[in-house]
Amino acid sequence: MNKLFHRRFTLGAKCGITLCVLMCCYFFWQKMALPAAVLMVITVVMVERVIHSTYTFANGELIIDRGRFARRLCIRTGDIVKCTPMRSVFGLSHYLLLHYGAGHLLAVQPEDEEAFVREWQKRLQIEAGARPVGEP
Repeated sequence: MNKLFHRRFTLGAKCGITLCVLMCCYFFWQKMALPAAVLMVITVVMVERVIHSTYTFANGELIIDRGRFARRLCIRTGDIVKCTPMRSVFGLSHYLLLHYGAGHLLAVQPEDEEAFVREWQKRLQIEAGARPVGEP
């Protein structure tokens, strides 16, 4: 069974999108079409990434989809060594730091972090129990 988690819409993302929209409007007001068009494209990419980012547990993998304009990343749940909750400077934002493979790190921001960690642990236990005897 697949389990889907959406990305958290953080205060930083809201402020960044708002700032880009306001700057875009200002540039259009001042009749500077080229900077306004560039900011409009940046705003669309930011909104796309925030709205359509998902984390899916399916078939022994964690599938990280960061929207239509980014490549999908697949990580086996057995390859994830550790999942650490982290806070940024001054505690303004928090995320989960995944340690996987040979020293790879990945930051994810699911809406419900506790449920994400529980689902990962559950999938890890299922995968460990399904392995044949004598195989690591």
